[in-house]
Amino acid sequence: MPGKFHRDERRIIRMCSVLLLAALMGGPRPSFAQLTAQINGIITDASGAVIPGAQVMVENEQTGIKWDTATNADGNYFIPLLQPGAYRINVQTDGFRAISRSGIQLQVAQTARVDFQLQIGSIAETVEVSGGAPLLDAGTNAMGGVVSSDKVANVPMKGRNSSAFMALVPGVKMPAVTMTMMAVEMSSSTME
Repeated sequence: MPGKFHRDERRIIRMCSVLLLAALMGGPRPSFAQLTAQINGIITDASGAVIPGAQVMVENEQTGIKWDTATNADGNYFIPLLQPGAYRINVQTDGFRAISRSGIQLQVAQTARVDFQLQIGSIAETVEVSGGAPLLDAGTNAMGGVVSSDKVANVPMKGRNSSAFMALVPGVKMPAVTMTMMAVEMSSSTME
C-alpha cells in the first residue's frame, strides 16, 4: 500500500499545481491603456463668483452624441468616458447669456479643463467661443498619445502584439513585467 499512497500524493500535488497555474493565467491582467478622455471645468460669472446648477451639454461634433450635466455647488462640472475627437460645449442658466465653445479636440487619456465665464443677459443671446482645449493639462500626471494608422501599417511588429505600439508614444516607459508578458505572447504566437 505505500506505493499507492505515494502515487495519490503525487496526483494531488500535480492537480493543485495545474489549478494554481490556471488561476494565475486566467486571472485579471493589468490595464495598460486608457482609451477615453474627459472634460471638466468651472462656471463663473463676470465677478468670478461660481454658478451652481448651470446646465452643461457636451456634444461630439462627429457623431452628434450628447452628454448633459449640471454644475455642483462649487460651480464645477465633470464629463468622463468621452471618446477621442472634436467636441462642442454649451452652457446655460437663468439670468445669463448662453455660451458655446466648439473645436475642443480630445486625445486618448486627456483631461481637458474648459472653464466658462457667463455674462448677465437672457438665454436667447449666445456667446460663441472658438478654440481648442489646452494641450498641457497641469491637473494630472497621466500620459496618453495616439499612434497613427500610418505607424501601425508601416512599423514592423513581431508576433502581432498590439501592446508593442505603446513604446512608440513619447515618454512612455514600459515596465519589465509588460516587456516579459509581450515576449511570452510573441513567442507563443510565433509557435502557432
